[in-house]
Amino acid sequence: MVSPTMVSPTMVSPFKRLLLTGAGGGLGRVLRPLLRQWARIARVSDRVDCGAPAAGEEVVLADLENAAAVHALLEGVDVVLHFGGISLDAPFEQLVPANIVGLYNVYQAAHRHKVRRVVCRRLLSAVRNHRHRCTAAPGLPLCRHQMLRRGLVALLFRSLRH
Repeated sequence: MVSPTMVSPTMVSPFKRLLLTGAGGGLGRVLRPLLRQWARIARVSDRVDCGAPAAGEEVVLADLENAAAVHALLEGVDVVLHFGGISLDAPFEQLVPANIVGLYNVYQAAHRHKVRRVVCRRLLSAVRNHRHRCTAAPGLPLCRHQMLRRGLVALLFRSLRH
């Protein structure tokens, strides 16, 4: 298996355009410099400023709860690395639009634009509320439902931080 740091500079990029959501977050900032090895064009996005684009990058400000913005964001994309959303504890009212509605919009746009590969972090914090001591992960069933319904190939993983 080839690790991201072992890619040869002469290797042909496997994807034409790759999208990274949540590029301004912790994981996004780590992955962003590595994307150029995997795609000719890396489209990076967040709802906050991600800085100036590097060579081979497109920077797009977008709010994932805005369906029209997400559909535009996925135009011409081959693969999505979806790490956008709120990863820290926050009130339920902030988590649902960012994490659940945003995830739904990403899958809807992926289907519409025939993006067959979606990688997303399993959203354990999607509706975490420590005051009430309850934790649910509706992001996982939603991912599975969209994969089966839309014929998408998705890789889900759990962040070890939570």
